Order: sequence, then structure tokens, then C-alpha cells
Amino acid sequence: ISVKNYEQAKKSSDFVKFESESTKFGFITTDFDGYAKAFKVVYDKDLNKINNISVSIDSRSFDTDSESRDEKLHTKIINSQIFSEIIFTANDSIELKVGKSKLTGVLTIKKIVKESVLDIEIKRNGDAFIILGKTSFGLKAYQIPDPSIAIASVRDRFDVAFQISIK
Repeated sequence: ISVKNYEQAKKSSDFVKFESESTKFGFITTDFDGYAKAFKVVYDKDLNKINNISVSIDSRSFDTDSESRDEKLHTKIINSQIFSEIIFTANDSIELKVGKSKLTGVLTIKKIVKESVLDIEIKRNGDAFIILGKTSFGLKAYQIPDPSIAIASVRDRFDVAFQISIK
């Protein structure tokens, strides 16, 4: 999946989105989000299951619709030139049937590998299955520098949501 900008990523039927919040002056809380403009989902489909699932996100493609925030994200926070990929590798398979489940695997950010559990919901749209998922991770757990600035503190937890179509 590859799109050109934040708006295209936001409108895309397949997406990877991250969200967090910052608190300005100690009492004004605002949310912010960003999208991966380039990511790849690889899997083997076996009748009603998908196996060997791997998701690779190009960290250089993160776009928050704020040029200054993106610059800091790529150079100081993720260091995208050195750590260009974020990878999730599933330990389990996903059964392609409508409903909710969990998917365990490992999430690798900046070469740090941690167990991760995704909340999965599968819906049907014609001949396609729509897989929606979400998880969270802490910046400190992956040794990601605190992105806070003098007037705004950013919470440690980042929430990730995604949607992928499977035919």
C-alpha cells in the first residue's frame, strides 16, 4: 500500500494510523494522529485462514499533517534513516470469519522486539473480508525519546489502528 500524502492515507480503505495526545500548559489536552503512507502486508491464504502474517511499515512514510512534527518524528524520535522499518510478525493465524479475536505476535521498533497483542475484528464486504485491528505501545518500552516540548507534554502511550482488505 502506498499513498502520496496524509489526506490520501486518511481516506484510504486500507490504512495504518497512530494516535496519541499532548497536554499544553499542563491542562489543555489535544489529540494528534498520523498515518503510514507506505506499508506492506504479507500472508499465505489457506481457504478460510491467513497464515504467516507479517506487516512492514516504512517509518520514513509517517505523516502527521504537520511538517515540523514530521521532521522531529523522522530525525529525532524514530530516526527513520537508520530504523526505516517497523515490523509486526504474527505468532498465530487469523480465521476469516466475521467476529472478534486477538492476534499475538512480536512488534519490532528500532530493533527492539516486544510481544504484542492485537485486538482484531473481521467484517464482510461482498467478497472481501475487512480486518480491523488495534493495539497500543509505550514509547519508553522501545527506547523512543520523549517527543515533548517545553509547552506540551506527549503521553507515553501510542495507539495504533489499522484496516486491511483481504479477498
